[in-house]
Amino acid sequence: GEFGAYPYDGFALVELPTAAAEAAGFSGASFEGFMAASSAELDAPFNLAYFGHELGHQWWGNLITKQGDEGGMLLDEGLAQYGSLRVVEELAGPAAAEGYRRRGYPGYNIDQSGLGYLRTAAAGLDEPVAAANPGYTRLTHVLANSKGLLAFDHLARLIGRDRFSAALREITTRHAFGSIAWRDVRGVVEAHAGRDLGPVFAQWFNRTGAPDFAVE
Repeated sequence: GEFGAYPYDGFALVELPTAAAEAAGFSGASFEGFMAASSAELDAPFNLAYFGHELGHQWWGNLITKQGDEGGMLLDEGLAQYGSLRVVEELAGPAAAEGYRRRGYPGYNIDQSGLGYLRTAAAGLDEPVAAANPGYTRLTHVLANSKGLLAFDHLARLIGRDRFSAALREITTRHAFGSIAWRDVRGVVEAHAGRDLGPVFAQWFNRTGAPDFAVE
């Protein structure tokens, strides 16, 4: 309902020994039609945020890939993380989602939250979340899952969840098994919003630090 029809014929869950997963640097990884989860994750209580994130990758990072360097890791990690938040919001309720946004979801990576972003920035590690970086960097990954999460949530609240979801479904339909540039994603979202969102993208995606608000 959030991202469009599930794009594959089935979904498989592959157990990976915890030591092997840790050596590879992950506790879960998603591929086309399946995900690998560490034994530790499967032995732990079911975690909505964890599985929501990995399932989100079935659309973002697998079905749709990023075209060009601009956009950081927003079109894979960022939107998978937004999907994780929506799962928590719909199934565990608004209070659980608020806690997730602020300080992280219990049993999940607490750095993937607003507090996680502030901790990263306070350590002097920051860049625009949509920075045009060639290749993979750990910082780009971390920012997409923390500040990127809040940025997409703010965008959805601003234009309305239904309109934002419709924009995402248009992208997954029109660009299925292909790629899209970050600037074109903004164009689709603005078309569904019916207005220019330049100030929002400038504040949330194109600069370092947290957005500044003032009231007169």
